[in-house]
Amino acid sequence: MPPGLDDVLALLASQVDEIVQLGEARRPWRVRYQGRVATLRRNDVAHFARLGFTPELLAASLSWLHRTLTDLASAGFLAPAPIRDLRGASIAAVDGAVWELLSYVPGEPMPWDGGDLRAAGRLLADLHRASTKLPAREQRPLPFPYMAAAPAHADAARIRAAISEELHQIDAATEHGVIHGDATQANVVSDHGDLHLVDFALAHRGALLFDVGSALWRNARTDPASSEYEPARAAAFVAGYASRRPLAAGDAHAIVLYMRARGAQIQHRLELRDGTDPTVVSRLLAVDRQCKMLEDAMSDAIVREN
Repeated sequence: MPPGLDDVLALLASQVDEIVQLGEARRPWRVRYQGRVATLRRNDVAHFARLGFTPELLAASLSWLHRTLTDLASAGFLAPAPIRDLRGASIAAVDGAVWELLSYVPGEPMPWDGGDLRAAGRLLADLHRASTKLPAREQRPLPFPYMAAAPAHADAARIRAAISEELHQIDAATEHGVIHGDATQANVVSDHGDLHLVDFALAHRGALLFDVGSALWRNARTDPASSEYEPARAAAFVAGYASRRPLAAGDAHAIVLYMRARGAQIQHRLELRDGTDPTVVSRLLAVDRQCKMLEDAMSDAIVREN
């Protein structure tokens, strides 16, 4: 158990009946108490400091997220929503971490093989339709959004520089709203056939098409561990999205551009954490190499949906 867990649980108004960690280390916990089920997430202050967050910025960033999740729930979109049971709050700073208490969204992660990519695309489009109806809000406090990513790795820096001018032009012209930031299959759960998005930790204001590209950064691979991409998987996801929220054929180009922007962002974050993962750059190079195939497949899918 991490430091501070018992102290956080003591903030609840009633005895905890069950607590189960949902996966490996640093994953959240499912907590049962007083007849309700919640998700408890720990945000380590030292970890986030390496990403450029001061404690004050981290607290402000989480407050933005909880306000936004509350608004999404009011708009009828089912996502984890804040629960104010930590002595009247949904956020609490305890023992070097900031903890969040959110509603538990039931379901099993969408499988890679046999998962319905069209349905996952429709789900993301539904989020975007809801997000564009939310009250106007400022950008989430962040050390850097995707547009500010500046990786040091030579290949990643070269690709980011090559797309920079066009990326700024497209980002200024496309529709913005609240985006998930990581709407991959890993963050889609199925509950008796109903799909729901979970883990909004990276949510912020951004281009809606960036959200499609960031989802495809993982969803379009030939398999989860691969550094190669399958155009048919990208096409299926985009077709599902376009069936709910119309796209233009030219949007396929923007989505692939945003896939490269997402790779550069991940590499930058990795460098800030002093981490090493050569697959990030390998995948970024693959998207750069396969961009025409990916774009053509998605463009064809959009035309068919129209």
